[in-house]
Amino acid sequence: MSKDFSMEELLPLVAELAEKYTSGESSSVTYERAQGLMQAVLYCINETRQEENVLYAAGMSAKEAYQIGYQMVVEKAKKITMLYNRLVSEFQDFGNENYRDTVTKAIPGFLQYYDARFEPYETIITMDYPTITPVIGMTGVDAVYEYVKYISFEQQFLQMFPTEYVCRILEKHHGGYRKQFFNLCGIILRHVVIRILLDENMSCERLKEKVADKEVDELEQMLKVALHWLIVGEYEGDKQLEQYLQYEFRDFSNDLINGIQYGYLEKCVVLG
Repeated sequence: MSKDFSMEELLPLVAELAEKYTSGESSSVTYERAQGLMQAVLYCINETRQEENVLYAAGMSAKEAYQIGYQMVVEKAKKITMLYNRLVSEFQDFGNENYRDTVTKAIPGFLQYYDARFEPYETIITMDYPTITPVIGMTGVDAVYEYVKYISFEQQFLQMFPTEYVCRILEKHHGGYRKQFFNLCGIILRHVVIRILLDENMSCERLKEKVADKEVDELEQMLKVALHWLIVGEYEGDKQLEQYLQYEFRDFSNDLINGIQYGYLEKCVVLG
């Protein structure tokens, strides 16, 4: 069971960090910098409190929690590097400039400038490329780790298809997709699961027949089933990938229902 530490327990840690920051001249730390160092201490302590961690115990001191948390932050930064190296080795941007810049410039920038000791809470990059599952409520190494993981999932999905095929679907969705700031994977995912549902009969009328009179929950479940069989057949039943991609289906289900109701169904998914 975790606990909150008092200021009396935290301030000595901030003082130690300030001494490291100023190489022994801690008296020269500004008020703003002291606030930042307190934030750094709390960030590392909170790292031990994440659900997947079982290190945090009621009897642990603030100093122990900070030291363990700091090492966890460092290790997570190393994990990002390893994950990124695997990602970039076969990365395909499909001609989208924002996607390319995010992966080849922004993420390396984070890895180069991230300061686990004094500013572990800084995310540094803006994560302009939107992923299917958004990164919410996280900063620093936690946020970027999830972000790189999400992009890796999307690349895993997209690279199953020929590059020319992906680009053709994206072009049909938006002729200027190369300069747009939208998610590419969701567009292809929508197209592919509808192709499965319609048994290759990709007509607007057939889609209307398939989804007409369906409630959002029912339609979402249909899409999940179609994805499941795709994952089983083409991705060796990868549960993590399947769970990640499912996030797209709630919005997609609503889009399909509204598309029928208001006459813009063909804008919800590329049928050609």
